[in-house]
Amino acid sequence: MRYTIYNDGRTKTIPIGKVAENNYTELAFDITDWINELEIDNCVLVMQRPKDKDPYPAQCEIERDYYRQKAYAVHKITSTDLRDYGNGRCQLQMLSGDVVAKSPVYTTICLISLGDTVAPPAPW
Repeated sequence: MRYTIYNDGRTKTIPIGKVAENNYTELAFDITDWINELEIDNCVLVMQRPKDKDPYPAQCEIERDYYRQKAYAVHKITSTDLRDYGNGRCQLQMLSGDVVAKSPVYTTICLISLGDTVAPPAPW
């Protein structure tokens, strides 16, 4: 599932998944305006999980949609990002030489789940 965050300056709460999900949700940040203005060297999503004091960098891939003339910084949410339920935060940061561009700080929400993945019962 892809959740697109548009670069409209508004802060919003981003639903990133449920505890222990892995590689199901993608966050796609619209970076079209930035990429048209700057030559992007690197982009990183700085994440702060619920209950964590310090944020950490999360890998992003830049995707270009030439048909629609759009560009996105995409981060695939992993079980590392979904370790604890509750509200966290994230911010996209892009580097172009010595220029640093940052998105607003967004609130994230990780929903509670009923534990680890359960295997189906064995047939009779």
